[in-house]
Amino acid sequence: MVVSIDFSSYFRYIFYDIGLKRGQVHVSGGIDSSVVLPIVVEALGKENVIAISNPSGWNGDVTKANAQILCDSLDLKLFWNRIDEVEKSFIKSHVETFGEASIKPLVVSTFDAVGRTVQGLAAAHSFGTGIIATGNHTELVLGWSNFHDIGSIGVMSLIGDLTKVEVFELARYINKRFDKVIIPKNLYDKVRIEYYNNT
Repeated sequence: MVVSIDFSSYFRYIFYDIGLKRGQVHVSGGIDSSVVLPIVVEALGKENVIAISNPSGWNGDVTKANAQILCDSLDLKLFWNRIDEVEKSFIKSHVETFGEASIKPLVVSTFDAVGRTVQGLAAAHSFGTGIIATGNHTELVLGWSNFHDIGSIGVMSLIGDLTKVEVFELARYINKRFDKVIIPKNLYDKVRIEYYNNT
C-alpha cells in the first residue's frame, strides 16, 4: 500500500478548490487518527495542520500519550480541548429531564461524540480549517461511529474505504516511509491485528 505524491497533490487540490488551505485532524490516540494525521501533514505541510485531542474520562493514559507522541514525532502542536465538563453538563441536564435510569453507556458515548463534533466545528471556524474524517470502513459498516461523530464528518474521509486491517498495514508503511516511528507501534502490534483478523 503506497501513499503517493500524486495522492497528496490530489488531496491538496480538493482543499484549495473549496477555498481551504488548512486541515484539522482530531487525534484520539488510536490507530485511525494516527494514520490520517501524517498523510495530512505530508499533503498540506505541518504549518497548515491543526491537531486537536478531545479526551474525556474514558480516555486512558496510554491513548493520551500516543496522541502526544504522534504529534511530537511530526513536530506538530497538539491542542488539548477536553470534553469532561461538557459531558458532565449533558449528563446533568439529561438526568434532570429524563431521570437517573435514562443514563446508559450509549447515552454517554453519544454525548462524547456530539460534544467533540461541536468542539471540532467551533475550532474549524476559529482556525479557518477543514476537518478531515478519521473513521475507517470497518467501523462505519459495523455502526461503531455515527453521523454526528467527529471521526465520521469532514471535508473528506481519507481512510473511509479501508478495513481496520488495512489501516494497520498503512500504519506500518507510514513508519517505514518516514524511516522512524511516527505512529506508536503499540497501536498495530501482533495481538491487536490478530484480534481484528479473527472478528
